[in-house]
Formats: sequence, structure tokens, C-alpha cells
Amino acid sequence: MTESPAQGRQQAPQAIWVDALGRVRPERRTDHRLRAVVAAAAELVQPFLEESWCGRSLEHLAYRAVREVYPELQPGEAHLVVVASMRIHARAAQPH
Repeated sequence: MTESPAQGRQQAPQAIWVDALGRVRPERRTDHRLRAVVAAAAELVQPFLEESWCGRSLEHLAYRAVREVYPELQPGEAHLVVVASMRIHARAAQPH
């Protein structure tokens, strides 16, 4: 009897997290390289999210800063980094 490749490999343990209601949830994020960039870029993007110019946001400048510091990112990935950083900033600004 031959063993299929899937049977021979052990599955990596799935990461879990606990949501705000205390429920255990499986980890959905799979791109760990991009996750590390988001963690580092959140501080880079923060000044652009705290300021505005004539009432307009400076998100486009945050996007350009991310593309300059991380040129290996595709445009969609850079956008994702900025949006995730905006969410992190908004969550940190909320009163607890």
C-alpha cells in the first residue's frame, strides 16, 4: 500500500486567537511576510493618519511612504498595509 503525499505530512498546528467576546477562533491570516510588514509600517504610517491638510486626509502620502520603504511590495499589498495600519491607528485612538 502506497502512502499519498498528504498522508505522509503532518499538518502544522493551526494558530488560534480569542475574540472580544472570549470565543476561540482559528487564525485566518496566511501571509506572514506581509503581516510582519504591517507591524513595522504601522509606526511609519501613523504621522500621516494623525494629520490632515485643509480637512483632507494624507492617506495617499502614507501609501507613497510605504512604497518607498518597501519597494518589493505589489501595489495591492502596499494598499493593504496602509488600510491595516489605518485600522490599527483607529483602534488605538478609541477610548477603552
